[in-house]
Amino acid sequence: MRIPKRVLDLLVERESYRVCHLQTTQDFVRFCSERGVTVDDRRLAHLERLGLFLPLLRIYKFDVIHKIEFVEDGKRYVDHGILDSGEHWSGDTKVELAQLDFPRRYIESWRAEGYAWSPRECKSPRLDSLKSEPRRHEAYYSQFQILALDHLLRELTLRVQMEWSVADDGHSEAKRDNDRDAFMLETTRHLIERKGGPSNLDLIAALCQLISDRYYPKTQTDLRRITVPAGMGGWPSWDWFVYIQGWKASDVVELFDLTAPELKSLYEFVACKWSHIDPLERWVALTQFVAVDKRKQLKGDALHGQTIFEMAQMLRWLHQDAFEETLPEPFEATRTIFTPIPDVVPRDRPMEALDLVANDFRVNPKPQLVLFVEGQTEEAVIPLLFEQMFGASLLVYGIELTNLHGVNNATGSKKDRFSAVWRLIDYLHHHQTVAMVLMDREGLAEKNLGRGLRRALSTYSSNRKVTRPEYVKLWTLSFEFDNFYDWEIATVLTTVGQKPFTAMEVAACRRSALDKISGRKLLKIADLYRQKTNADLNKPEFGKALIDFMFGTTSKRKPNNRPIVRFLEKVAGLAAKNHQPDTSTIRDYNQLSGYLGSLQPGAVARRNKMGIRRLKKRRPNG
Repeated sequence: MRIPKRVLDLLVERESYRVCHLQTTQDFVRFCSERGVTVDDRRLAHLERLGLFLPLLRIYKFDVIHKIEFVEDGKRYVDHGILDSGEHWSGDTKVELAQLDFPRRYIESWRAEGYAWSPRECKSPRLDSLKSEPRRHEAYYSQFQILALDHLLRELTLRVQMEWSVADDGHSEAKRDNDRDAFMLETTRHLIERKGGPSNLDLIAALCQLISDRYYPKTQTDLRRITVPAGMGGWPSWDWFVYIQGWKASDVVELFDLTAPELKSLYEFVACKWSHIDPLERWVALTQFVAVDKRKQLKGDALHGQTIFEMAQMLRWLHQDAFEETLPEPFEATRTIFTPIPDVVPRDRPMEALDLVANDFRVNPKPQLVLFVEGQTEEAVIPLLFEQMFGASLLVYGIELTNLHGVNNATGSKKDRFSAVWRLIDYLHHHQTVAMVLMDREGLAEKNLGRGLRRALSTYSSNRKVTRPEYVKLWTLSFEFDNFYDWEIATVLTTVGQKPFTAMEVAACRRSALDKISGRKLLKIADLYRQKTNADLNKPEFGKALIDFMFGTTSKRKPNNRPIVRFLEKVAGLAAKNHQPDTSTIRDYNQLSGYLGSLQPGAVARRNKMGIRRLKKRRPNG
């Protein structure tokens, strides 16, 4: 393992800065400061003079003479290009400092003329003018040098407990100052002596810069999409996809004389550094799914950790391509993991992995339970009733209320023997969202929902049915008749309609619903209301009035004795206990638990053969 003697030659020859550009001193200072590595241009220059931290490239900006012509009475001028050596020009001129372009031919011409050099490889005589002509000098750094700089600054920066400066230890203040100065001088000299040659940190920075064109774009991903550079300034025709086709990782490891164990050691070193720097290290399973532009909005150590994590990833991919061995992820290389979450490879199955990770962090927005209802009354009443019962909304419990706008939309036609919603319910249960149905017993509800849906087999699993019988609730008559007495309904109708209604009139509607005599028109509550008031009954407002009555002082019946309350208690309990799986193994167990659908004969035996039984004791319901 060695760092090539002429790193700059290698970088220029391969133009290994198309994606991760070499940064000027000002840009590098900003880059480091944003990541909590406090440094300024003066300190960088001083570290360079001491030989402790060197830029990859330094340039001297020479004068460039432009041929210009003043127009509009000298208010502006036209640039006619650069005045070549020996060229005659009788007009006006303008002198500017040359600006370096990074394509290979430009850097090579600057180096040939002595205007660009590597401070690591030689000392240019032009450095003598650094103090007298600072505007002509510029240093360039690699962003991957931040690891080496941070390590150096930690050694050179002391944290002092100021109260000890006045400690009564028998020593004078002058002696303590001298001791402190002597200690700092000795430490710095030791660092300078130790810095006689390149370190592993220098090697890592050079290696990461060399491979950045190949691997850095792969780090700019949320595991579902990748940011690929295209049409960049200086290389407008450079195609990353064409570039990676000709990439040979073996060439790089040969240049650095790296063996598989040595590269693995470098990777683990960077991964270890990352784990100590990044305060979000324990959250990496989630943060790797966050959009790249959002991750770049982090600050301090969190953003610094992202940069070191990217370096570790690049080294891991280089090792994989060069030696055909897949090393553990950075967050796996720094500790022993007994139960990986997720237990699927995120880069191979990102959506499944994200679902499991979101469950682990409890940020998965999918509902715990979906309750299907058939009309506006239930849609208006259930949220109000739920809030009265539990002091929280349906959404707090993770319950989504879905109005199918009519029983027929739930049952389907005579051909839909398992109902129109059975495939949707099967899909929801496959993704561990409990689905429950609350409908009036009319039309094909009894056949397609009451019998058909409860018997339907899952298309996703041969071990269970689509649902459980208790997840399908059909009112005997309707929400109003099943939950309220005739006199209660009459009382609320009187309040809503401002006309007197009697219990006998409501009882006639109930008998009509019970009889369902063929050929006889049903007398509904809405019909009775229209006869009395010559207006249409607003069913949602009527339903809300019934709920107000239920919890009012007039009602003599406890809310818990009403079927709708007992049903919603079951709904709330199922939603609260629907713990989402954070591994595929637990998810498979849940599918065979009977919780999401009645089990088929033999399913328990098959579940036991899969070796998942013990998970039930350790982690019930996922």
